[in-house]
Amino acid sequence: MVTPDQPTILAAQLGVSEEGVRIPASLCAEAKLGREVQAFVYEHRIELRPARCSADMALARAGRYLLMNVGDQVVADNPRLETSNGVQVWKIPVYSTAQRNVVGLLELDGATGAVIEMRTSGG
Repeated sequence: MVTPDQPTILAAQLGVSEEGVRIPASLCAEAKLGREVQAFVYEHRIELRPARCSADMALARAGRYLLMNVGDQVVADNPRLETSNGVQVWKIPVYSTAQRNVVGLLELDGATGAVIEMRTSGG
């Protein structure tokens, strides 16, 4: 049974204000949420789940990374999700915009979309 003062106590623990809700890092760690989350808003609740990176999100992040760190002479395309030792990784070929040949491979974390590594092809 919820007592009238429990919502106030919970609000204080979570850091509820007119600016939003702040969830303590310890609570996020306990729930294994990680650094990025997806929020699902329902009529009487909000659920936070660990972020999952879709193929479209991975491709968009790869494109931003390449534009900011490599330039506009390359483009990412055809992401594929691979699992190795229980870890999912997006592997995305990087193509030259001039010749349309593969010039590298970009690897992104399968859950968050964070860039893991950019490898270039020899020659």
